[in-house]
Amino acid sequence: NWCCDDSRVITAVSDSSLCIWCPNTAELLQRLQGHKDEVYVLEPHPILPTILMSGAHDGNLIIWDMEVNKVIFQHHNNIDGQGHGAIYDAKWCPDNLFIAASDSHGHVLYFSANTPETQGLCYNKCPEEMFFHTDYRPLLRDTAHHVVDEQTQCAPHLLPPPFLVDVEGNPYPADIQRLVPGREHLSDREALVPNDEPSPLSPLPVVVPVVARPPSAARRSVDTVETPREQPVSNIDVLIAELAANVQRSESRSGSRPSTDSRSEAAVPPPIP
Repeated sequence: NWCCDDSRVITAVSDSSLCIWCPNTAELLQRLQGHKDEVYVLEPHPILPTILMSGAHDGNLIIWDMEVNKVIFQHHNNIDGQGHGAIYDAKWCPDNLFIAASDSHGHVLYFSANTPETQGLCYNKCPEEMFFHTDYRPLLRDTAHHVVDEQTQCAPHLLPPPFLVDVEGNPYPADIQRLVPGREHLSDREALVPNDEPSPLSPLPVVVPVVARPPSAARRSVDTVETPREQPVSNIDVLIAELAANVQRSESRSGSRPSTDSRSEAAVPPPIP
């Protein structure tokens, strides 16, 4: 990776060290040693050319001063009862004062250069368990062999913004739902309604299903809010209707036949002149 002013090139080596090179002379300037496992995260600071952030599978996230080969900050991602969690990714925030990282256990880690007093309580209110309600929805292939969501028959990346739930599938309050991009302007009621149809507030286009097979009634009743539609007629109802029509036609035909019973003809009184 390159630092922000292109004055240094940083490479990760298989022995868990980091090498700092001069791009003009190909000279090795520094070798940073502090990790104990392979390093997969190299993030130079966006505006400070001597500052580097690195993360590795040993669970360590380190901020270096490459100029003097010094560790400025180090965090070991220890998880109670589970050892350490490998750092899979980390990024500087746009204000350059925060760092967001993710680990092998699905956690999101936040770090700040500010003191705890100036950080505020925004991150303290963030739930520990956050999943999208569509995370484990089954997928299938349509007739064109495209991967689509089983329920909506849409491509997964074209689904409307999901809502946040805990590990048991219980939704969080509306103020947390508004943190999801595309759900910022929903009302308290709308923010808690599962919606698998494209929302008018969503930037996503309306997608025409590629497969005509509708989702099952059981799944529709749980996950979607449906508009009134014509009630489906079952096969047994159709058969009963056809049977009743046949009986009616048979009776009408039998009633229209001329009678051959002579006694019935004799019982008819003669017309009055």
